[in-house]
Amino acid sequence: MRSGIEKTLVPWCKRHGLRVTDVYRDTFYYVDIVDDVGGKYEISISKDQESDLIKVHVWNHQKKSCGSRADLSDLEKVLDKAYSRITKWMEQSKGTRILAP
Repeated sequence: MRSGIEKTLVPWCKRHGLRVTDVYRDTFYYVDIVDDVGGKYEISISKDQESDLIKVHVWNHQKKSCGSRADLSDLEKVLDKAYSRITKWMEQSKGTRILAP
């Protein structure tokens, strides 16, 4: 049975040509992303232990990062914002497209 996170995350990944690259204990989900100039990025998704919110953290391997918390109903919007952040970082490093690892 898929979790609420997976029900949103899996179709979102497919829409962007990505995939969930790792799941840890059915609570932490990772989406690894690379660009055409070798930039590496990650979106991690987990349930906040202290609330019913979902934590989404995005970072690149140049140590830039940002994160947010959202209700499950807003997860898709937050994932879109995370993806947008990655495309901005990619453009700054002269990348032109995202590749699935």
